[in-house]
Amino acid sequence: QKVSLGPIGSFHVLHTLPLLRYAAGPRAAMMESESAFITTRSSMQVNERSVVVTGAASGIGKAMALRFAREGARAIVLADQQAEKLDPIAEAIGQMGVECLALACDVAQESDIQSLVAQAHARWYKQHRPQAF
Repeated sequence: QKVSLGPIGSFHVLHTLPLLRYAAGPRAAMMESESAFITTRSSMQVNERSVVVTGAASGIGKAMALRFAREGARAIVLADQQAEKLDPIAEAIGQMGVECLALACDVAQESDIQSLVAQAHARWYKQHRPQAF
């Protein structure tokens, strides 16, 4: 599922809620393992790319963010309504040598999404232009 962010479409937004639908049925048990999940989604190569992961405070979102850091993402934006839970995840990602920005964001609010993109863009756009998958 592609997400258009208009003129600032240079970041990949990986929203975890649609992935929960993917997990329904016989694949649900497989989703418990982040490595099995990432293996089945091998088209999402993140090496040297910048990604935005929503729902990053727990569950699949947290697992994806940590896995993307291990897979060589250049920069990761963590977004969740429970921003206070993002700090330890951001710290762990930073210890892996990956730039990380943790932000409060309610993806149901367009203004929150615009703010997230603007903050990520301001921090990294000139430093390295993120590429689309």
